[in-house]
Amino acid sequence: MLGVQRSLVAGSAVGDLWSRRRVDENAPEKPLLTVSVVQSFGIVWLNGQYWQRVSTSESPRYGEIAKLHSVCWLELNSHPLTLPGPGLYYVSFRMKLEHLNFHADWTVSQDGHELLRLQTDVQYGPLRAIVGQGWRYFTVGSIRARDTAPISVRIFGNNPGWCGGISFDELTFSDAWLPWEAAKPVWEGLYCSNSSLYKLVPDILRIILGFLAPVPVE
Repeated sequence: MLGVQRSLVAGSAVGDLWSRRRVDENAPEKPLLTVSVVQSFGIVWLNGQYWQRVSTSESPRYGEIAKLHSVCWLELNSHPLTLPGPGLYYVSFRMKLEHLNFHADWTVSQDGHELLRLQTDVQYGPLRAIVGQGWRYFTVGSIRARDTAPISVRIFGNNPGWCGGISFDELTFSDAWLPWEAAKPVWEGLYCSNSSLYKLVPDILRIILGFLAPVPVE
C-alpha cells in the first residue's frame, strides 16, 4: 500500500524527526539523482518576462537557473524522472528566495500515486529560513519508491497576489536510509491509531534522535 507522507512527515515537529534538516547550505549527502530545474521541468510562464532562463556561474553544475520575476500562477511540473531503483529518498531543491510572498503545494508522485505533499505559506513553514540567505538546499521530505516507475514532482500555487524573487537551480534525490527508518511504519501506526503510547514518547524520541541527526530547522 502506498501511503502519502503528509503533515506527519512534512510539517509537524514530530514528523520532522523522520527527515533530515530541512534547510542546509551544503548539498545532500549521498545524492543518487540530480537534475536541472530549468532543463527538467515544464515551467508555466517561462517566457523571459515572468520566469527567465538565466545563464550564470551561480549554478556550478548546470550553468543556468530558473529565475522568477513576478507571476500570480505558480506552477512547475517535472518531466518523468527515473530513480536508480526502489528505496528511500530525500527530495531537495537548491533554491534562493529574496522574499517569501507565495503559498504552494510541493508534491511527489509515482505511477499516479502521491508519495509526498508539503504545503508552505507566507506565515509559516521551513521556507522562512531561506529568505535572504542566498542559495540553500530545501528538503521537501522523504519518499519511499516502490519500483522504478517514473517519478513526477510538482510545485503549484494559485496565488491571489503576485509573487516573485524565487530562483531554482537543481533538484536532488539522495539516499534517505537511516537506522530508525525500519521503525517508521510502527510509529505511523501508533499515530494513526491515536495510541496512548504515541502521546507519551515523542519528547523521549526527540532526545534520542537528537544525538543521531541534526535538529530540523523550521
